[in-house]
Amino acid sequence: MFLRRDVIHFLFALMGLTSMFSCTTERNKGKKIFRYNESSGISTLDPAYARNQAIMWPVHQLFNTLVEVNQQLEIVPSLARHWTISADKRTITFILRTDVYFHDDPVFPKGKGRKLVAEDVAFSFKRILDPATASSGAWIFNNKVDAIQAFEAMN
Repeated sequence: MFLRRDVIHFLFALMGLTSMFSCTTERNKGKKIFRYNESSGISTLDPAYARNQAIMWPVHQLFNTLVEVNQQLEIVPSLARHWTISADKRTITFILRTDVYFHDDPVFPKGKGRKLVAEDVAFSFKRILDPATASSGAWIFNNKVDAIQAFEAMN
């Protein structure tokens, strides 16, 4: 993947993939409910449209990112187990954890969540660049990724 470090910092809040939380009461038993109080309103929970903090904070509560920033402002693993940066600092290769699964949901065969794979991450990034998505975050990749093959899922 062709990303600069400053791009990664923005992606912490912008991208994410899994880990939904839910609250349960007797009345809501069996339902997946996420409660979040935001005074300015939340217009979307789609990470591709996370354009301000009112959206970014709850999106980050619902979706994991490749890496995160810890309390010492260091980049630490999340979905990525580790990563390497090429000598020319133009390519970052993320090695994903092998123990991450999507939650069970009817969109999956037999409703059973599947393992996260590299293509899922590439798909998410490509979706941001897709003009049909019209993501407000697409600008972050301007002049930073290869226009032909911006992201490659190696396995």
